[in-house]
Order: sequence, then C-alpha cells, then structure tokens
Amino acid sequence: MRARCKERSLLFGCAAIGLSLLFGLLSVEIGFRIATGDRYRDLTLNYFPPGSVIYDEVLGWNYRPGYAATWHYFEYAFDVRIDERGLRVDDDPPAPATAPRILFLGDSFTFGVGVDAGQTFVEQTEARLRAAGLVTECLNAGRVGGGTRAARQRLEQLIDATSPTLVIHAFFPENDLADDWLGAAPDAARFTNHGGEPYVNGEPLAAARTTPTGPLFRNSAFYRWLRMRIPGSINLGENPYQGMWFDERLIVPPDWVPAAEALTRAEWAAMQARCEARGAAFAVVLIPSDYDVDDRLWGRIVKRYGVARGHREEGYDRELPFAWAAQAGRDLGIPALNLRPLARAAHARRGEPLYFQHDRHFTAAGHGLAAEAIAGFIQDAGLLPGGA
Repeated sequence: MRARCKERSLLFGCAAIGLSLLFGLLSVEIGFRIATGDRYRDLTLNYFPPGSVIYDEVLGWNYRPGYAATWHYFEYAFDVRIDERGLRVDDDPPAPATAPRILFLGDSFTFGVGVDAGQTFVEQTEARLRAAGLVTECLNAGRVGGGTRAARQRLEQLIDATSPTLVIHAFFPENDLADDWLGAAPDAARFTNHGGEPYVNGEPLAAARTTPTGPLFRNSAFYRWLRMRIPGSINLGENPYQGMWFDERLIVPPDWVPAAEALTRAEWAAMQARCEARGAAFAVVLIPSDYDVDDRLWGRIVKRYGVARGHREEGYDRELPFAWAAQAGRDLGIPALNLRPLARAAHARRGEPLYFQHDRHFTAAGHGLAAEAIAGFIQDAGLLPGGA
C-alpha cells in the first residue's frame, strides 16, 4: 500500500513539475509574442524585389529608373530610390554644377544594402569632404553582385554622362574575385529579355521570394528570438559562406584564384585607361568582410565550412587577397586603400557593430568608418583638385 502511495506521489510530482514547466514555457512564449510578434518569422532576404530592375543588354540587368520602395529584412528596413541614370540617390539637393564629381562603383556594400542612402559610405564621404571644405558630389553606382567586370561595364555606361573627376572602385575580395572568374566562364548564367524584364535560367530576376523554415521556427516566437542570438549567421536556405570564397585566402590556392586575379587586374587596367582618357583619376578601396575583421567568427566558420572542404585554419591567410590587390594597385600605378586594418582596430575596441550579424553587410557604423577613411585617403592622395 505504501509503495503504491509513493508511486502515486512520484507521478503527481512529475506531473506537477511537467505542468509547471509547460505553463512557464507558455507564459514565456506569450510574452515574446506580445513583445516581438512576427518580427523574425520571415527570413526572406530579397535583393531583387518585384519592379526593381530592368533588362540591360550589356550588364544583364540594371536598376529601374524612377524606382522607389522600402526594402525589408528582419534586421533592418531601408528606403531605396533610383534616379533616371540608375544611380541610388537620397533627397539632398544636388551639388553645384561646378563641384567635382566622384563616381563610386562596386557591389551591394557600395549600394548600401541595409541602410538609407544618406548612411552609405558614398554619401557620408561626400559629407566629410564638404566638412573639410571640399564641396563635391558623390554618385552611387553600386549594384548587387557582378564583380569587377560589371563595374568596368558600368563605368563605360556612366563616365561620359557623369563626367567624374575621380572614379573609385570599391572592391570586395570575399566574392568579387569569384564573380570575375565565374562570370567569364562559358557556362555562366546569361540574362534574357522578356518584355524589358531580365530573366535568368528561365525565371524572372525580380520576383517575390520566401525562405523555408522549420515548424519550430515558424510557430515559436521565443525560439525565433533565441535563434537570432546564436553567434554567427543564420542559415538563409543556403550556405551564407560559399566555400569558393575562402579559396583566395588559402596559402596554396587552387588554379582558379590566380586566373581570377589576372582577370581583375586586367579590368582595373582598362578602367584606369578609360578614366585617364576622360581626364579622371582612378582609385580602388578594399572592403573587408565580417570574418576578415572578427577572429572568433573566422575560427567558427573555418571549422564549419573550411574543414568540410579539406582545409584547416593554418592553411589560410586572410590578408592574402588584400596584399595581392594592394600590390596590383602599385604595379598599375592605382592608389589603393585597404580598410581591413582600420576595421579590425575598430572591432577590437568593441564599439558599435560594423556589420549586420545575419545579412553581413555594413551597418551605418561600418559605412561611417569606411567614409572617414575614404575621405582622408582622397585628401592625402591629392585625388581631387585642392585636396592635397
């Protein structure tokens, strides 16, 4: 009889504990639903929303003139406005017609994914130069992806219409070298024109997109909140750190890396010659990725992605692509600014984050750091009249 009573007491105790835990979790879940709602439910990261682009016979696609919208992601929301030239612009009044123009070419870091136009390093560079007494107009010709070849093609489209005094290519080693190599491949994806809309692989480039997630993520606000705070980047339905991007940091790289470096160097030489023919200066700025700056992040992702490809951390040197680019600039006589040391120093001070944790682009603070360095670089190198 006593044994049965003990069993019942134990069962009731376990049930009570279980119900208490369940009630506690439900209470926490309700609290987080009230506090965060559906903020993290949609993980879709869409750089080509419907209506944002048009077909371009040279580049494959370009931003639609007159396009204006707000782009959303769970880490940010920012306004995008495109002028008649396909440039990203803000609402500030234009500079005087006599002001020197600086044309910025590059990828999504230059475009400024995640921040409003006025927060991009393009616009912040203009503001810092003006504060130093150099009234300039900085033009944002950044576009998502494409590499150096696309930057050179964009230069050809814009240089006569914009008449820049200085052209700056913001080079992002993480994927620009790979883009240059893949873009030159015979089997590279080619865009086709469907009534003015760019299609790639038979699908429209600009389209509504959704990212699949698991049932726990979809249905629990508390779990979503926890998952967002796990160090590193969430899985956006694909590997956010493409294995090929690490190859250029290998001490013994595969054959495609020097071939891509030769392609990039040739594009820089062509851009420099085109600028000289128009009487414009040409310079390069090297943009680091988050793992070029954060040693702990680098260690985690090498273990997760690099080791899976047969390479350990000691087989890499993150400075290699920056050292190569700086040397290529010296060989060609192109001024080059490497932002990696400055970004590493700022990260070590543990100030405001320079990168979004999951999207991995510059935050407003990252753009501010880049703008301060670029403005100083322009003045120190005498790249503008009266700037030395």
